[in-house]
Amino acid sequence: MEAVASLEKPKLIAQLEQSQARLEALVRKLRAVDRELEGLAIERQQHGVLREACVALERLGELGGAPLFWGERSAPRGADDQLRAARSRVDVFEKRIAEIEERRDGLIEQIDEEQDGAEFLEKGLRRKEYCK
Repeated sequence: MEAVASLEKPKLIAQLEQSQARLEALVRKLRAVDRELEGLAIERQQHGVLREACVALERLGELGGAPLFWGERSAPRGADDQLRAARSRVDVFEKRIAEIEERRDGLIEQIDEEQDGAEFLEKGLRRKEYCK
């Protein structure tokens, strides 16, 4: 029995080392995605304000207060098109952010799974050492 345990220990150590290397690679990828999101922080704020402005202008129009903003009896020609275009830019940007966050969430899930696997291997190694 001791001979079997001594044969399995090197295998478990190798598997644990591989798991730790995969974990380190995943953490590096997660850090890169976090840096990517950090690099978009100002744009996120800008697009958030743009979204709020669009909502406010649309609401103002619904209340019949468009002249308060536009300074005329009605919004200038093309104002609706301009609001739609602005909303479209916000939607495209938010979709981009959602895709990045989805990648981030996937990496976190992979990290969790890899950590669980590493813990399992570590427990196996500890059992092998206690069996001696």
